[in-house]
Amino acid sequence: MKRFSVVFLLVALATLPALAQVAAPPIVGGPGTPHYVAGFTGPKSIANTGVAEVDSCLSRSDTALLTGDPSIAALLCLRDPDPNNPEPRVAIFAGSPTEGTLVAINTSLTGSDAAGIHGSSGSADRGIGVRGTVGNPDAAGGIGVLGEAVCPNCDAGVFNSAGGGNILVGLGLGGISMFRVDGGGNVFANSYNVGGADFAESFAVAGEREGYGPGDLLVIDPAGKRRLALATEAYSTLVAGIYSTKPGIVASPYRMDDPRLAKEIPLAIVGVVPCKVSAENGAIEPGDLLVTSSTTGYAMKGTDRSRMMGAIVGKALEPLASGKGVIQVLFTLQ
Repeated sequence: MKRFSVVFLLVALATLPALAQVAAPPIVGGPGTPHYVAGFTGPKSIANTGVAEVDSCLSRSDTALLTGDPSIAALLCLRDPDPNNPEPRVAIFAGSPTEGTLVAINTSLTGSDAAGIHGSSGSADRGIGVRGTVGNPDAAGGIGVLGEAVCPNCDAGVFNSAGGGNILVGLGLGGISMFRVDGGGNVFANSYNVGGADFAESFAVAGEREGYGPGDLLVIDPAGKRRLALATEAYSTLVAGIYSTKPGIVASPYRMDDPRLAKEIPLAIVGVVPCKVSAENGAIEPGDLLVTSSTTGYAMKGTDRSRMMGAIVGKALEPLASGKGVIQVLFTLQ
């Protein structure tokens, strides 16, 4: 028994130098002041960073925190600063007149869904993924949400109704729906005030589209199907309408992304339209009935009543004393 105790003691004594060689933890220290976030300046030293913290808010400027002035620097708060709303959240404040409060940049050069900011909601009743608000009642103008496209093949705004709901809804005063685009692309509104002057229909033309221009007088092409051509003879009962210069609405049997639309032209069928006219059948006065002329693509004053049935394209709203020109015409096929 005594021999075992002596052996154990000798083994214990032999291990003491090894235990003594274990390095002590390094002592880390350095200068620091209240309200600043510390950062390592070396393996064993720390000092103030440029970020200050007060009451769960971070800022690059301690002055902004101590004075409560967000115009000096932005504040990132991991709490709700509103005492009347105790729900926790991340709040960002800044008062710069030119820069955004939150700037999120995705620098990926690939990926169809690369996003700077992505918002979503899983609420079962009425969740909002992203919300923008202009809240100053004295503001001369403001934008709740702005989308900008600075590349030629980009879209400033895209609304994807993949679930089958409305694509876009516009609410007026009192939350009343004033404008709506449903999932099928149908538009609903109380009225339409467009910058164009007439209602047009998209039509195919004989030959190349580049051979036609706004103001041309057009006829039905008997050699085609739903196709137009330039008027070439006087008093033609095939007269169809005028190539619209600035249509307010263009109707078409095709979808908006159909490549066939690029080969068609807008035919004005209702409204006031600029039209190419010739004085070959006499000077034109406001109110004169206009028909096709022998000048390709031009209208003239109709004087032969026996030939005007079904050949009238409209009434002149402006005069043309001589030669050729373009005048405003009240389109009224007769």
